[in-house]
Amino acid sequence: MTERISSRFKDRSRFPLNNAIYTPGGVHIADRPDISLLQFAIEGLETYHASLGRYEYTDQHPVLGLNLPMSKVERTIGLVRLPEISINVSSKLIPFYKDLMSKYCQGGENPESFGETAYIDADLIQLIHERVNIGRFVAEVKGRNDPSIYGLSTDEEILAKLRDREREEALIGKVRDSAQTYQYNPDMAEEAFRWMIDRTIDIEIAYIRQGHTPDRNLA
Repeated sequence: MTERISSRFKDRSRFPLNNAIYTPGGVHIADRPDISLLQFAIEGLETYHASLGRYEYTDQHPVLGLNLPMSKVERTIGLVRLPEISINVSSKLIPFYKDLMSKYCQGGENPESFGETAYIDADLIQLIHERVNIGRFVAEVKGRNDPSIYGLSTDEEILAKLRDREREEALIGKVRDSAQTYQYNPDMAEEAFRWMIDRTIDIEIAYIRQGHTPDRNLA
């Protein structure tokens, strides 16, 4: 997934900022005058994914989740089912993403590329959202390997158990190298992945703090 995200950042770097796609009403959408093209793109992508049954898998979570259709596709779900817990990073993700684009994309607008840009942005936001929500599974595994983590009383104590700084820095080195290979700004890759690391840790802590001890049977 790391490489997929990096390659999509390269795709995004080919286009100007196109700030109009982030502005509600900036691009006219019939019957939806008060939303941005980015939101429209995310909604459309999630509707498509929901129709295929994507969100029936416990490691898949929609960013917006607005009026999603029920899937008519019968899927075989082999993954361990984690408990349903409420952890929302979407409210932080979209503002962070737009700020990241404003810092690293070339300024200006090209209306001919609004649609393609919105699609890439929606896809990237979905990928980043999927990446950080892996923290649910990571927390489950770490809790099973060390059940004492559920008895810790502060976030700082939990963080000390969860965090692996050496592994994090190795990942940052990898994504900077990948950005150089794809010929876009390595600082953009580093900032994005440091944010993802921090949000993944937030999710791990929230998972542990909500008291989901590993002594249950998971389907």
